[in-house]
Amino acid sequence: MPESSPLKINLLGPVEITIKGRPLKIRRRMERAILYYLAAENRPVSRTALIDLLWHDEDEIDHRGALRTALSRLRSELPNEEMIQTELDQVWLDGARYRSDLIDFKSSFESLKNVLRTYQNNPILPGQIVEQIEEALGLWRGEKILQGDNLSAYLEIENWQRSLNRRLSHQRRTLMEKLAHHYRASGRLDRALDLFVQLGKMDLFDVMYHLSVLDILTQMRRFQEAVDYCDALEIAYEREYNAPLPETILKH
Repeated sequence: MPESSPLKINLLGPVEITIKGRPLKIRRRMERAILYYLAAENRPVSRTALIDLLWHDEDEIDHRGALRTALSRLRSELPNEEMIQTELDQVWLDGARYRSDLIDFKSSFESLKNVLRTYQNNPILPGQIVEQIEEALGLWRGEKILQGDNLSAYLEIENWQRSLNRRLSHQRRTLMEKLAHHYRASGRLDRALDLFVQLGKMDLFDVMYHLSVLDILTQMRRFQEAVDYCDALEIAYEREYNAPLPETILKH
């Protein structure tokens, strides 16, 4: 995907669609849902699949006619009608004409995944890999994908969104963990602490994150902050799970 792609579809956090740096507004929610899906999938998708996503259990309309109309409206709002490609039953976005932070993140994760396996027993990573991880994580501008656009009118699109968000969030946490362990082993405790605190907020139930925060605060002799962290965590567990803190944290 060329760096100079004038259309950017950023989905990692609040949705941002821009053309040459200027906001591009897609007026109808259905057309936005189609655009998000095609941009995130980055592959040919069957019309039948799109119909199932948009008109699940709706039998009283001409689904294929409605999809043709929606695609035609979407084409008219994009900077180039040829951005939407079709062949027989397949529909896709021309990958040479847009760039997406979501696709960039997925590509970065796939290239890093196999490399990181070779460092399972060595937390300290080469500088180039650290830079690649930082760059991939920097693509995220929020905690979830597609923030700020309510797609609840399309149940199957919403289910797809949740499933994709879970998968990408897991990949994000994987990279954050690797980076946190690297910085901890390298002696950059402030950076490691920041990452483990973020991870603890993302997955409140993962005790390892919280123990890492407490260990680092203790190592840095920031004892009062460790106490305050435990107090805040106890309130969060009571609120979210109606349960006390795990024994492993209480005994720490």
